[in-house]
Formats: sequence, C-alpha cells, structure tokens
Amino acid sequence: MNYYQFHIGDFNSATRHLNRLERSIYRDLIDLYYDSETGLPNDIQLICRKIVANECSTDVERVLNEFFTLVDDRWHNERCDAEIAKYKAKHQQQINAGQASAAKRNQSVTNKQRTISARSTGVQPTNNQEPITNNQNKDSSPKPAHADSGQQFRVELPQSVMTIQTNTGAEYGITAEMIEDWKKLYPAIDVEQQLRNMKGWVLANPTKRKTLSGIPRFITNWLAREQNAGPRQAIGARAQSNDPGTEMLWTEFRRCNGNGTVSQDARVQHAVRLMGGWSRLGEMSSFDLNKRRDDFDRHVREYRDAA
Repeated sequence: MNYYQFHIGDFNSATRHLNRLERSIYRDLIDLYYDSETGLPNDIQLICRKIVANECSTDVERVLNEFFTLVDDRWHNERCDAEIAKYKAKHQQQINAGQASAAKRNQSVTNKQRTISARSTGVQPTNNQEPITNNQNKDSSPKPAHADSGQQFRVELPQSVMTIQTNTGAEYGITAEMIEDWKKLYPAIDVEQQLRNMKGWVLANPTKRKTLSGIPRFITNWLAREQNAGPRQAIGARAQSNDPGTEMLWTEFRRCNGNGTVSQDARVQHAVRLMGGWSRLGEMSSFDLNKRRDDFDRHVREYRDAA
C-alpha cells in the first residue's frame, strides 16, 4: 500500500501515555505493516533494522506487546488488518471492472466486424473455388440512356468571385448571386466596394478575423451599418437642396466661418456645432421647418450671438 488514512485523533488517544520515542516507534511499525501488507515477522532484531531502531530493541518489543498480537509467528494489528482487507477488496473490484469493460469492448468490435463482413460478402465461392463476379451476372433489363452512354454527372458549384479570409486561414467564398442578393437588400450602398473594404479590414486585422460560420453575420452587419449611415459628404460640402431652411443654415455657417469677423476659436466652435449638431444636413433632401423650427431658430441665434 502506498497510501493509508491516518486518524490523528485515534492515534493520540491510543498513545497519550507513551513517551516521544515510543510514539515514533509505533508510527514506524504501522508504516512498515501497511507497506508489507501483512503481519510483522517475529524477529525483533530484523524489525529494528527495518525501522532504523537498532539501539531501541527493548522499546520496540514493548510497543509490539502492547499494540500487536503474535499469531502464527507474526505480529498482527487488528486495525491494520482491517484496512488492508478493505484495500485489497477495492483493488480487486477495480481489476474485475477493468476486465469486464475490456471484454465488452472486444465483443463490440467483434460484432461490428462480423456485421461488416456479412454486408460486404454478397457472393459465395463455388465448389471449384472460383468466385462469381458481378460482371458474370449482368442485369439485362433496360437501363436509362445516360447509363450506357458513359457520361459522368457532377454537380456544378457556383464560382466565387471574391473571398474573405477567416481566422483559420481558410477563404470564405462570395458568389455573384450572393452579391446580387445583397444589392437588393442594401440598395443605398456600393456592395462590391464594401466587400473590398471588408477584405482589406480582415487583412489588416488578423487577430479580429471571424470564424467560417461567423463571416455571413459579419458581412450583413457591415452592410446594414453602411446602409443605415447613408451616403457621406465631406465636412463643409454644400448640401444640394433648394429647401429654404437648409440654405439659411449654410449661409449662416459661411458667414461665421469665413468673413474674418469671428475669432478662430469661435469659427471652430461654429463648425463643430453645425457639422456635429446637423451631421446629416448634407444628406437631407428637405428640411421640415414646421417640426424643427425651434431647433433651427435656437442654432441660428447661437451663431449670431457668437459672431
């Protein structure tokens, strides 16, 4: 036994009256007992050598007489014998379980091999040990025209016109049909250019590449975001609109930003307010003065007061 449970309370209770040397000898005797898994030999000198107590034979003999019983010329300890018996029973149980599991696996493999052999052996040999082949028993029944023509049929898969690399290095193929579907779903953007943007982003960010199953979601999320953002105009570009409210805003912006009557800080502040507060100004085709007149008037007053 390489391991046994040591009950500190039981040991202390049983050895409280012993001196330090006798307690040490008793513990060594227990270790020797479990290590050999049998009773100790009826040889005091041999036991002393094994526990390195050659000068303490009297103490060893005293401990043996108190805690061990001499049976069949060996010193036995009732507690140790019980623990060893439980250990051996458990060990044998584990051996039996392992053997049963191995036998079950072997039987399963044998059954599978028999099944495969029975399925694959469709022709039995004749008495002259010459097997009948499939070619000797050809079916003369009519066959489809394509079967006799020798034509080989295969499924043609759509060709990819673009690929996006995944996190494993594999390429996710994008077909022309997929692009056409996306164009219908996201008509406000250039789908092909956005796909090229995605490909460039993936190449520039290798640690953020998507899985093969995650690429479709990555593409649709990207296209939806660009669709919702709408077309972009450079900051300061003039909105192409005949709406009077839009024209008044741009006129106010030009006046505060370009005639030199406002300090540089004020001009920057106006530019930030105008392009930040009205970030979609250049995208609007009309300006609803009835609904947003209050906001419009407030912004115009702020620009004029600062100027």
